[in-house]
Amino acid sequence: MKNEFILEANFVSSQVKKAQLHIDIYSQQILGFDESCARHANLILPEDHLVFPGFVDIHVHCRQDASGSLNYKEDFSSAAQAALNGGVVAMMDMPNTPCPPVDLQSYREKELLVQNLPVEIIPFADGGGDLFSLGSQDLPFKIYMGPSVGGAFLCETEDMRFNNLRRKLVSFHCEDYEVMQKYNHERAHGRRRPKEAEIVSIKKALELIERFDLEGIICHISSREGFELVEDAKNRGIHVKLEVAPHHLFFSEEAYRADQYFQVNPPLRTLMDCVFLLERFKKGKIDFLATDHAPHSLQEKKEGTSGLPHLDTYGFVVGKLLENGVPPEIIYQTCCLNPGRIINRYGQQRYGDWKEGFHARFNVWDPKGNMQITQEKIKSKCLHSPFLGEQILGEMRLWDLRGEQ
Repeated sequence: MKNEFILEANFVSSQVKKAQLHIDIYSQQILGFDESCARHANLILPEDHLVFPGFVDIHVHCRQDASGSLNYKEDFSSAAQAALNGGVVAMMDMPNTPCPPVDLQSYREKELLVQNLPVEIIPFADGGGDLFSLGSQDLPFKIYMGPSVGGAFLCETEDMRFNNLRRKLVSFHCEDYEVMQKYNHERAHGRRRPKEAEIVSIKKALELIERFDLEGIICHISSREGFELVEDAKNRGIHVKLEVAPHHLFFSEEAYRADQYFQVNPPLRTLMDCVFLLERFKKGKIDFLATDHAPHSLQEKKEGTSGLPHLDTYGFVVGKLLENGVPPEIIYQTCCLNPGRIINRYGQQRYGDWKEGFHARFNVWDPKGNMQITQEKIKSKCLHSPFLGEQILGEMRLWDLRGEQ
């Protein structure tokens, strides 16, 4: 077929398989996945290379909304370029901006802003908004259980409006308002938002998920105690999954407590929490690697604004995970398959697997290469990264039929 391109390589799925990927040149969709390798391939990759589907990030703050007031931090176009730079081909945008999607009209207005981009972006609806109109549609929702950067938050968990969200996807930012008020006098950011705030809030979120039959996601788990609450809920049959962000895997409060640059919500936790979460990642107990990409200017970081940028470094973080002993099959599950199943409910294309009709951009891991994060390589408007200057052995590159990104 004239419109067909055949790649032969070692592809990662539930196991590493040598196969041929058949790609439609014009639609850039997968035509087939052939383990017999019966055809002549247009390109054969070296045996030590591993090929992953394009990564999917279900937790990003692109900043842009109808007001445009935060476009100096990031907009959908720059976020898309940062995503491709990190090997991410689809992502979901959070609603906590000056003009959040609080009803069906404002949600549709935001949908118009994400058209015609090189990365598919699905907006979250604001779970604190008009759930009567928004709940009539199959949309993803985000709920803040306490104050964070912008946006409203939920104080009352007995709200019967949640009946409108039954069986819908709802992501929860879990930091309890009342607990944080109790510690508001503390000077240190981490002491004002202690583990107790996450633990109490996760318990409330799990009650909501169970009571209203939600499809819940607990965002950016930061502590062992928080993880164990969610794991126990899963074992009891509650429909809940969990994310972990790069900074809660690789940066600890002991090392960076005095560095305001590393202020995030929820805060960095202990080294033992980081080690615990990384070990659970290795065992396939983390459902999603989600960046919580939160770009701010360096001046804003110096002034105490919470959040770190991670889109540009998604592939770098995957490399660090491989370097730390995470099996490739777990990377596939956590960075491709699982988040793909979430975004595929809402997107125009299909992501995260090697099935016919799925999106055909892919990431290639070359263990003989190397990656170093420099400012010149960053595409996000913020032009900084917590991994700036770090280097690892191995290189992750996003490929499509036009060549390497």
